[in-house]
Amino acid sequence: MLPGLALAAIAAGCLTPEDDVVQFVDDFEAGLATWALEGDVSIVTTYHPGEHAARLGPGARMSHALDVRRAIGEDGGWRDGFSDGNWLEYTTDCGGRPTLALEPATSPPGPQVRIRLGLDAPPAPDLLRRKHMLPALPAFVGDGDASGEVRFTALVIEAGARCHLDTLQLMVSGGSIGY
Repeated sequence: MLPGLALAAIAAGCLTPEDDVVQFVDDFEAGLATWALEGDVSIVTTYHPGEHAARLGPGARMSHALDVRRAIGEDGGWRDGFSDGNWLEYTTDCGGRPTLALEPATSPPGPQVRIRLGLDAPPAPDLLRRKHMLPALPAFVGDGDASGEVRFTALVIEAGARCHLDTLQLMVSGGSIGY
């Protein structure tokens, strides 16, 4: 009986299995068929283990639909609009400082948001791994919404200069993850 109580106590404070799972992954090995593309976007061969990457030209835009729903409010992982278990990670030669934003996906704004990654600088000499924490939820999320959830509906990537993108991963945690 004691082992059962110990497991129940541990489980009460644990994240659910979905909380510890990356919600979206694309290594571009299967091409770009699942992406909506605007401008100069293509698949190219690279010289690293993934072997393929998306090459974006200046002004290119690619977007992918998502359906990731998470609770907000007192019991959700987004207390005070932020949870540190939410990040976007990718390999790139895009130089400079990228921008990562949560934007309204509907008009008027509501609980549906899209994630936008802006890559504006010319390429660096090497492919590097980058990981960015998602910003806090915008103020419009939760305004007048009785559902108590936020829904991530799209991932949008925009390039201001020619560069490559590979092995993209999105984590949107449902739990309140701490250090």
